[in-house]
Amino acid sequence: MQRTDQTYEYHPLFREFLKDRAKQDLNKEQRLSIQSQAALLLLADAQYDKAAQLFIDIRSWSALASLIKQHASAFIHTGQWQTVRKWIIAIPTKLMEGDAWLLFWRGASNQAIDVIQAREDFTRAYHLFKKQKDIKGIYLAWASVVDSFFFIWVDFEPLDYWISEMVTLQKQSHEFPSPEVEARVVYGMIGSLIWRDPSHTDMQYWCKRGESLLYSNIDPNLRIMLSFNLSLFYFQWQGDLTKGRVVIEAVQSTIDERDISMLAKLLIKSIDARYYIFSNDGQKAAQVANAALALAEDTGIHHMDLLLHSQAVYGYLTAFDTAGALRQLELVKHLREPLITFHTIHFNYLDAWVSLNQNDAASALAKINQGEIFIENREVNAPSILPIVYLTKAQCLLENGRLAQAKEFLPQLHQWAQQVKSSSMECCVWLIKGYMAILENNFDIAKNSLQNGLCLAKQQDYIMMPWIGWRKPLLLRIYQFALEHNIEVEFVQRVIRARDLIPDESTIPIENWPYPVKIYTLGRFSLLKDDEPVQLGRKAPIKVLELLKTLIALGGREVSIQKLIELLWCELDADAAYNAFNANFHRLRKMLGNKALPRQEGRISLDSRYCWVDVWVLERQLSKLKRVALDQVKNEGLTILEKIFKLYPG
Repeated sequence: MQRTDQTYEYHPLFREFLKDRAKQDLNKEQRLSIQSQAALLLLADAQYDKAAQLFIDIRSWSALASLIKQHASAFIHTGQWQTVRKWIIAIPTKLMEGDAWLLFWRGASNQAIDVIQAREDFTRAYHLFKKQKDIKGIYLAWASVVDSFFFIWVDFEPLDYWISEMVTLQKQSHEFPSPEVEARVVYGMIGSLIWRDPSHTDMQYWCKRGESLLYSNIDPNLRIMLSFNLSLFYFQWQGDLTKGRVVIEAVQSTIDERDISMLAKLLIKSIDARYYIFSNDGQKAAQVANAALALAEDTGIHHMDLLLHSQAVYGYLTAFDTAGALRQLELVKHLREPLITFHTIHFNYLDAWVSLNQNDAASALAKINQGEIFIENREVNAPSILPIVYLTKAQCLLENGRLAQAKEFLPQLHQWAQQVKSSSMECCVWLIKGYMAILENNFDIAKNSLQNGLCLAKQQDYIMMPWIGWRKPLLLRIYQFALEHNIEVEFVQRVIRARDLIPDESTIPIENWPYPVKIYTLGRFSLLKDDEPVQLGRKAPIKVLELLKTLIALGGREVSIQKLIELLWCELDADAAYNAFNANFHRLRKMLGNKALPRQEGRISLDSRYCWVDVWVLERQLSKLKRVALDQVKNEGLTILEKIFKLYPG
């Protein structure tokens, strides 16, 4: 009982005593009347679960149904779906089957544990709502049916029916009863079109509606859902990073996590992980995705586990951390449902990428082929994933030396990119085409293709290139060729720095590669760090520079410390000479950077991955010229001579 601000509660034993006495002293009608009054008092006091239990005890199904319809939404929003499910299970089947809203809430309370059963309930509710011309119910049931496809990736083909249903509803000019209902439908329609037909003529219409709702005063959970699908479309399908960042930041800057559901918290972390991947912060993406997985474990909401694990793998791949990707993939292996084909396809796709980065091209091709079989057998029916799988397969074929087969995928990939207006896919196709041309020594096609691809990449600011940006050897070859032929030099240099790409030691160093350190010795000695002259101050560190020059004169690689001491500090005794070397070595290392000047087992080197030295280039070009002269290739010899003359400014 409650009086003003004070609450009293009977001891459980005394409460049971009173209930027993009531059974003895009151007849059935009297007890039902008292219990009904008590349930109404509990309702008025917002003690809904206790009220529901009383309605169940007295079998007052109409009252219980009314309670469910009024309060289920709030309970499910706060993660108390099990409470709603307990109420609904108590209602007789006959009453349940004829009530659209009860079917709807049964589906909503089942969604966390049985998505297929929930979809059936939503579908039946939808058709009942249509008979009753309940517009709000129609739209909410439609949105809930569609949502179920995003929770369990089994077969997306039935979405075609639901897409056509919404097109028909819109033609019938059914206005949305509220912005919240509109947001649910817009979210569902964008997601449906992403998976079934991203080139659909209405795609931009729905995206614009979604963007306008992002800035409205609707439930923050709905704004997060909209941001999730909009960012997926703009980032991953269209490659419009500017729009993708705008729709993410529209939510990030205004959402208070205290106001959102657990599922929305997982969604926003997934959005953040996507943002970090496309912003070239792979380790941060993996960290955020794993934090979301920990939250899912704590709350028991596992709808998004596969997606979050996948985002962590993509994060590690973006950071060129193959070991991290492999560790995460082991977790996915135990997670995937063998009966859900899309899970198998996605796992094989991720596994193929890990194998590629382990230089196991044969395994990578076998894994991507397995996924392709499922797709071509129409076991998933998600046409939008085909281009991604085919682009990866083309790279697997290339790594297996099957260039002609890889080239066969390019026309259809280019066509798809144009249909969807996907800048990212078009850019990837141009770059892969250029890479293939390099392998074939068809340099005119290579230059044209890379010019087109890198121009597009520059326009869209693709620092991390989706679908090909996880394969370091491919990127190195493309960017080396681009710099050698002065293709989008400033942009390429910025990408190389941002992604910390290190040139292959087997290739001739390129002067305009953004090496952290560049040393010019032919002519006037000069030292550049990050392409800026090193400021030595009024009093130049003469002995430090002598150490550097002597190191280069001795070849620059694995030079004996003892030899350097003998040449530079011969006038000092052994201890003083060694101390002098150490002091100057540390000053030189501070000047160049630790990576540029490794020291190991009594020897020091200039690391050619971080240092460009003109005399090294001269040596390599002269060796190459000698080989060309023996082969009597006149034109190539002239090209090499031009490069040699450029090295010495006089």
